[in-house]
Amino acid sequence: MASSSNQSPLPSFEDANEVPTNWSLVHESHFVELMLDKVRICGENRQTGTFSKHDWTDIRKQFHKKFRLKYSLKSFKKKFTKLKEKYKDHKKLVEDNTVLGWDPVLCTVEASNEWWVEQVKNFPQTKVFRVSGCPEYRKLQTIFGDTVATGNLRQTQEGGFSSTDGEDEIDMTENGSPTQPLDT
Repeated sequence: MASSSNQSPLPSFEDANEVPTNWSLVHESHFVELMLDKVRICGENRQTGTFSKHDWTDIRKQFHKKFRLKYSLKSFKKKFTKLKEKYKDHKKLVEDNTVLGWDPVLCTVEASNEWWVEQVKNFPQTKVFRVSGCPEYRKLQTIFGDTVATGNLRQTQEGGFSSTDGEDEIDMTENGSPTQPLDT
């Protein structure tokens, strides 16, 4: 018996036309799952902070297969960057701030009202995390956790250090340790 589906056959990824990007929460969640799968598969062998060209193509193909949408590579990389920023902001709010609480059921930030009013003034993004939270936080932590450096002084991929003020020039030995003590 023939299927009564009204949907046309899925064109191959290569033959499909790119469509304008419209990220829904379902699309974003699936993209996070696809990245998480890549991180788990690659493990220690993955490139720091990104995916290989082959991984990006595979992610786009799997996304196309599920949603019948072909977004550009640029769209995926922009979403990747936005998710990384969201992860960094959430990490800074929740893990680096002892006044904030984390509701693991709702995946939202909790804080006292007086403190919260002050934080909204200083960090407008805190309101977003209080209302909608970051439901993908633990997954994003697996994806970005080992590639995100926070703070004024952080180590770069090349083994050197990067400072936001640009004044820290530190010579590194062959084993990657500084030749002079760091002032903190």
